Amino acid sequence: MESRELACFVAVAEELNCSRAAVRLGIAQPALSRSVQRLERRLGVRLLDRTSRRVSLTRAGEVLLREGRTALTALAAAGRSARRAGQAARQLTVVTTGADPERSRGAPVIP
Repeated sequence: MESRELACFVAVAEELNCSRAAVRLGIAQPALSRSVQRLERRLGVRLLDRTSRRVSLTRAGEVLLREGRTALTALAAAGRSARRAGQAARQLTVVTTGADPERSRGAPVIP
């Protein structure tokens, strides 16, 4: 399962409208629909009941919405943690020249 497909499904499931979900995600509606259809094929279940007037969740869709929200939240948290760790590592980086500037000027060294 791809995280982008899951995000598309969650948006449709929350909006219960493909057009609004596409606007929310900033993608074209046909691309959103294809993404959700790919996810349904990967899982081998229908997640949404679609009619010309409305979208509703199947039982499998209800379960995936609940679990998908949790997964997307965890994925976002993992990304934030990794960024923080990377920033902390950059802050701890110490650059040295290899020679002590005081010694090179002949300053006395006190043991």
